[in-house]
Formats: sequence, C-alpha cells, structure tokens
Amino acid sequence: MINKNILIIDDSESDHILCAHTIREHDSDIKVQGVYGAYQGLEVLSGRNKIDVVLLDINMPDMDGFEFLDTYAKIYGDDAHRVYLLLGTSLDQEMEDKAATYKCLNGLILKPLNKQNVAEMFSAA
Repeated sequence: MINKNILIIDDSESDHILCAHTIREHDSDIKVQGVYGAYQGLEVLSGRNKIDVVLLDINMPDMDGFEFLDTYAKIYGDDAHRVYLLLGTSLDQEMEDKAATYKCLNGLILKPLNKQNVAEMFSAA
C-alpha cells in the first residue's frame, strides 16, 4: 500500500473538489493537497511536504502535463513519486505513445476521477 499524501496539480477548482472528494471516499485518512499550476506543483514537491502520489492535469496554462514531466524527470528521476496524468478528453494513440516515453509516469486517467481509478491507483502500489 502506498502512503497517503496526494498532490493534485490542476488549474480547475471543480476538478480539485471532485478529485479530493473521490479520493476521500476511498480512504478518509488520505491527505490531499492541491495547487493550481505546474510551477506551484514543482515548488511543493521540492519542499518539506511528504508527497507520495501526484495527479497531474494534462492541460494547464503555465506548463502542460508533458512539459511538467520533462522538468520533473530531470529533477526527480523515474520513481520519486507515483505520477498519474489526468486527461480531460479521450486518449488518442499519439498521446498514449508520448506518455509511454515517460518512465516517471505510472498511468493515465480520464477525468472525472472515479472510485475505480482510485482503487486501481492504490492496488498498483
């Protein structure tokens, strides 16, 4: 079982609320922290806060999910945190192929996050 500290990086407040609610329905002991941009996410990860899982939105205004992963991989390598990419649209082959090139990425999740996604995320640990 993975530890219980999750960082949500997403520019949508409604997605933060939905993700946090779904995660806490799965396990009320999980600590959920949220930021609204990729740079903020990198800042949180570099701080003293213990983060085990990162839920990362693919489309953000300051830096998209793939740009974040490029920066993240340079700083943390392949396995510092469990990272899942949140997709707002359907997954196409090109995006899936690009995602597969990131060793630091643990999976792709179509929004909205649901109980099955959370259960699979935790069972994969």
